[in-house]
Amino acid sequence: MIDPLPFLEDFLLAQKCLEDDPLSISRLQEICETQVMDYLVHTGATAEQAWELANELKADCLAERGKTGRVWPPTAETLPCGPG
Repeated sequence: MIDPLPFLEDFLLAQKCLEDDPLSISRLQEICETQVMDYLVHTGATAEQAWELANELKADCLAERGKTGRVWPPTAETLPCGPG
């Protein structure tokens, strides 16, 4: 028999991340960060480049959209230290 929701645990983790649950966000970071960095190094990135790209990806994935008015990607106007 085929499980209709084979990735239910992953789905629930993603849902909790979207709900800004700090523990779920930390768990997602633990799961993915090392794998992404290892892949990037395997494909030719330096460790520093892999760390930088992994963090940019993490920021893209976890950026708030709409709830607090934050915009991704940030602009000079939306950064806390922006103009004005």
